[in-house]
Amino acid sequence: MAVHVRIGAMAGVVKDSLLFAWDLAANGSLAEGAALKIEEVPLVIYCPSCCEEKTLSGIPNLHCPSCGVPAPSIVRGRELQMVAMEVAN
Repeated sequence: MAVHVRIGAMAGVVKDSLLFAWDLAANGSLAEGAALKIEEVPLVIYCPSCCEEKTLSGIPNLHCPSCGVPAPSIVRGRELQMVAMEVAN
């Protein structure tokens, strides 16, 4: 069994903390004994000057890494989703 989650860079979730707490959180639920598989989603913005999406290396800097223009439109990176659950038959 496994639970697959997608966590964005700006979701406010620390991957290592979630992995550490997973067994306790899943205890007594349908997910008890399941592995937690985490997909990390980088922060991606849309640059209005370059007219394209750009992946940022850091969260505090919401400026285009190519031209330096502020880019307030976040395309990806805020996700906190359960995307799949594998179950044994």
